Amino acid sequence: MNRIIYMAACAALLVSCDCEFDMTTIVDRDGSITRIISCPADSAFMCGDTIGTDECPIAITSDWELSWMKDGERRQWPISVQEYGQLCRGSKPVVDISRRFESVSKMNSLFQFDALPMPVRPVAGLTKKVKLFHTEYTYTETFPRYESFSVPVTDYMSMDDAILFFQGSPDMTSRSGSVLFDRLSELTDSVSRWFAANYLDEAVRCLAQNYGSIKDAPMSEVEFLAKRDAFIRYPVSDLEGSSLGRALDDFFGTDVYSNYIKGNTDDFDFQTQIMAFVTNLPFDYTVVMPGTVIPAPGLLTDGNTATFHMNAGMIYPADYTVTVSSRTQNVWAYALLFVVLAAAFIGIPMASSGRRRSEKGC
Repeated sequence: MNRIIYMAACAALLVSCDCEFDMTTIVDRDGSITRIISCPADSAFMCGDTIGTDECPIAITSDWELSWMKDGERRQWPISVQEYGQLCRGSKPVVDISRRFESVSKMNSLFQFDALPMPVRPVAGLTKKVKLFHTEYTYTETFPRYESFSVPVTDYMSMDDAILFFQGSPDMTSRSGSVLFDRLSELTDSVSRWFAANYLDEAVRCLAQNYGSIKDAPMSEVEFLAKRDAFIRYPVSDLEGSSLGRALDDFFGTDVYSNYIKGNTDDFDFQTQIMAFVTNLPFDYTVVMPGTVIPAPGLLTDGNTATFHMNAGMIYPADYTVTVSSRTQNVWAYALLFVVLAAAFIGIPMASSGRRRSEKGC
């Protein structure tokens, strides 16, 4: 599959895909990890078809346990077609897909997202520091950069600006709304030009791959490719086939290339905006920790949980890491302190009594 079809497939997949899900990671004190994917399920999924569905972002194997809730009661999965008609009227039920891993290293080797054309394999880490009266846990998970486009984002903005736009880092709450709005508006234009450049660049690649089939080409393939850098910066109104044809006609002063595209639409399927590739696939990610989560700037916390609002675009310019720390009280330490203090209080009068008896004996 050539790269231009691949890019269009990425966008088409995410726009047409019904993959709406939330993810939860439960960190236990013993270091084991439970991962839960929660997603709405259509009738086929509810009745046992996990292969032909696009409802779930992972490949479901026999290692995963599936269940769903109805009227506050957890129910077994799958169900029959008749049960689906009786129990699931009006809205899609949500299926919980869970799996326990004995450690983060096991999860790292066995878990990946499959909703994108290329799998994404996050890397998790867990540290545990035992102190006198409490134990601190720190869980991290890095979602690696998802590379696909040939024109790097840093051709149109700094890496810091790219991370600000796609990941919201550094903490956006440190800026006023008006300042942030103005800055993001400026970056939106840069991001649009970056996507347009990749769009045109992949068109050039595809045309070059088929250059021998283009009738009456006005220049050689070498001359055509030499104009690539200038062409990818040519302004286009949107990322659709008609705009591509107009851009080619205007830039090269001929309709040969646009006519070739019209006759080979299967190789130039640009009707879906490529922008959808990085702005779609949103999900809420909740991490449940032992004890109480320690607050941090920009972190949404509630007791022992921290929640992150994520989407596929966050891993486009760079790796994205979530970090959650928590603290549990060491009850044994307080018990030990009580025993020591009690022994001390009991020992003082006993020692005093012993001295008095010794003095009398003298």
